[in-house]
Amino acid sequence: MNKLLLVVAFSLLSGCASEPLVDWENTTQQHDLQDHDHDGVISARENCIDTLTGANVDNVGCGAVDQFTARRNLKVLFPNDSNEINSRYYPEIESVAEFLQQYPGSIVTIEGHSSKVGSANYNLQLSQRRANAVRQVLITQFGIDAERVTAVGYGFDRPIDTNDDALAHSRNRRVVAEMATKESTAAMRWTVWSVGR
Repeated sequence: MNKLLLVVAFSLLSGCASEPLVDWENTTQQHDLQDHDHDGVISARENCIDTLTGANVDNVGCGAVDQFTARRNLKVLFPNDSNEINSRYYPEIESVAEFLQQYPGSIVTIEGHSSKVGSANYNLQLSQRRANAVRQVLITQFGIDAERVTAVGYGFDRPIDTNDDALAHSRNRRVVAEMATKESTAAMRWTVWSVGR
């Protein structure tokens, strides 16, 4: 009986082996599944090719961007009722020029401020002349393109010291540089490996 079962099972199996159970078709790969720019998104889904290595990207491989502004009080002080810049303050202005040279797409707004001695209208004009003076030094002494530098006078509307004494007045006669990038920079992914680099 066992021999008969073995013969029947063998003949059934050998008959099935000659006919395939599944009809396999060869298919060609239609999409590129590689990640050529190594941003974690396969090329078939990639909308932004050649993403900066390490950039934070979305589901279609496009990097997020950071725009930034930086305000800096320049240590450029003016005598009372004057917009003359002493050359000893040029290193302060040069630091702004260095920023603009390091980031070619950046711009700067020079803000002029005055003390509260005199009329509002006169101080508004004086603060504008102070801002213009710093702008001119950036252009003529440090070679910054005039299109990248704006000058605005605020008079005494934005004091840093609200007291009404000689020290407060000298502190309020100042300029501020606000630097901003015109173009965006790639927002980078933070990893533990980036610490201390």
